[in-house]
Formats: sequence, structure tokens, C-alpha cells
Amino acid sequence: MSFEKNIRVLHILSSPSAGGAEVYVKDLISNLKVKGQNVALLFISTSEEVNRSPEYQKSFIEYLGNEDIPFYFLKSGGRRNLIIGAKSFKRAIQYFKPDIIHSHLLSGVIYSFLYARKIPLVYTHHNTVIDTNEVLFRMLMNACKGFIGISEVCTNYLKSYLPKEKPLKTIYNSVDQNRLILKDYKKQKNDFDVVEVLAVGRLQEQKNYPLLLDAINIVNEKTKYRFKVSIAGEGYPEIKQLIKNKIKEFNLSEVVYLLGNRTDIPKLMHDSDIFIMSSAWEGLPIALIEAQITGLPAIVTDVGGCKEVIERTKGGQVVEPDKPDALASALIQLIEDKKTRESQGESSQSNIEVFDINYSAQEHLEFYHFILSSNN
Repeated sequence: MSFEKNIRVLHILSSPSAGGAEVYVKDLISNLKVKGQNVALLFISTSEEVNRSPEYQKSFIEYLGNEDIPFYFLKSGGRRNLIIGAKSFKRAIQYFKPDIIHSHLLSGVIYSFLYARKIPLVYTHHNTVIDTNEVLFRMLMNACKGFIGISEVCTNYLKSYLPKEKPLKTIYNSVDQNRLILKDYKKQKNDFDVVEVLAVGRLQEQKNYPLLLDAINIVNEKTKYRFKVSIAGEGYPEIKQLIKNKIKEFNLSEVVYLLGNRTDIPKLMHDSDIFIMSSAWEGLPIALIEAQITGLPAIVTDVGGCKEVIERTKGGQVVEPDKPDALASALIQLIEDKKTRESQGESSQSNIEVFDINYSAQEHLEFYHFILSSNN
């Protein structure tokens, strides 16, 4: 579907960091710009303000500059103080003059309600939990004109908090394939001595790395195959220390490796044999979609939209959350069965249309025009 009117969309994000929502929105706005739309980003805070990598912020900002995408920051402290951030928020609105605002966090909803109430507001909730008071959350949802769920699970979750008359649409999280390094199983003939397992995600409670380490300990005791598990991601110091303690307790220092924040995730995925997630809760993880498009067979816990991805791609296994034995069993199977790894990897690459950024961008564009026409 084509549209005569190009629209100006201001996306509001937490910070220019390596989170799933941030990576997704960066891909999304780039594709919308290719489609002739005017897009910009407003960050509620810098990466340093939320204890994230300043190096990644630098590369993020450089990318926006190269793509000629305008971006703005709230004044330092504006994340928690609405008065401090008011002037810089209003200035961004004045400079960019958006037709529609698309917020990916509640802070953006609050700022838009207070200081840009006349501009239609779309909200995407990127998880299946809310970290604010439920009454307040419902009130904030009334300030929005439309809503997007990043999976069917997220859509149904969000629906329970929304006014019935408000439009709500499921648009799956998606990825720009051009920045990935796809596996070619027809050319991949080497039998590697060590099976490489990769986990990607911030070191935080949500990713439930203690569960992953419990499972790895079981695998290490049961399989005779050599394997290595790499965990890529930055995060909270206390969670990192907990992981280190587990590694020491289970004597896994030669099995589990903490890579920290990485900018070469596509290469890590291409060079790995198995992707694994042990999350306690999720929305629809970008890292999982990246792994599936790359052709990496996946093992995931049945949380959020993870099962929806695997059901569509047939590229992995879904296990019960908080069950280390189940996670270990699935991992042992893939470590010991190269043919299954390859067949699942090939399947995942063949069934990812709905997770391609072109599809997502077109769906967003249609939704924006619907919201604008309804508002008029």
C-alpha cells in the first residue's frame, strides 16, 4: 500500500543503548526513512545516566548522523524530573514538528501528555510486565490514540489495561537482515571440535542467567561432547557477580565466558552453533529473531512471545521456564545432534517473513495513517 502524504514521526526511547527495543527502533526508523518518511528520535536519557555503555551510544549516534536522522536528548535529570526535562522536550517538538509521536516507554507517554497533548500519541509496550502502579498505567493509556503489541502475548496483555474503543494492533518485533551475517549450511561442511553456544542479553533479573548456569552444570556432567557457552551483554554489577559466583561454584570457568557488551553480535551469531535464552519474562526478544534469521537453532523458555517465534520458524525448541532439567535436556540434544542443529537452522531462515523489518515498517506506516485519519 502506498500513501500520498509523508508523515513526520518522533520516536521516544530510553537511551541510545544496546537494548532490544533500541536496536529494533533503530532498524524501524531507518526503513521508514528509506520509504520516504520523516523520522526522528528523542532520548529520555544518555546511556551513562542509566549505567549503559558510552561506547555503544557513540556508535548509535554516529549511525543516526550517517543516516541523516535527527535526534534529541532531554536535559540531564529529565528522566526522573518532568520539570527539568520540559524545556528540552518542548524544544525537540518545536524543531521537528511531528505529526505523530510514538513512545516506547512510559516516560515518553507522560511527557507527551503534559507538553504535546495535541499531537496524536502511539504507545508500544515492549514486555509482558509493567513496572508502575496499575491505576497510573491505565490513566496513562488514556492519553494515547493507539497501541502496538510486539507479539500476540503482549497484545493480549496490553488489551486488559486499555479502553475498549482504542485501536490496538500486533506488529511483531523485526530485524534488518542486511546487518546480519547469514549462515550457509550448504557450504558449511566442517565438523567443529567444540560446540559453540551463545546467549545474548543484558545481565539482569529478566534474563534469568542463574537458571542457565544451573542447566549448563547439568549438561557439563552428562554429556561427553565438548561445548562452550558465551554470554554477551552488559548489566547490573550485582547480577554479574551472582553469575561469576555460580561459575565458580560449578567449576565452569573453562565452559562459560562473559563477553561483556559487544558490537559484533552478528559475527558472534554466525560463528555459533546454538542460541539459548533462559528468560523469566519477555516481550519479543530481538536477539532471538536475529539468531533465527542468521540460521542459528534456538532453545528458549516459554515466556512472552518466544514460543510464537519458534512456532512460526520451526527453528528451535521451547521449554518450560524455571526448569533447569528441561533446559539442560534440550541443550544436550542439540549439542549431540549436528543434523538437528542444521535442519532447525535452515528452517528458521526459511520462515522469517513476518520478522523482516520491511514488513514491520509497512505495518507501522499503515497504522500511523489510520491514527491520523481517525484523529482528523
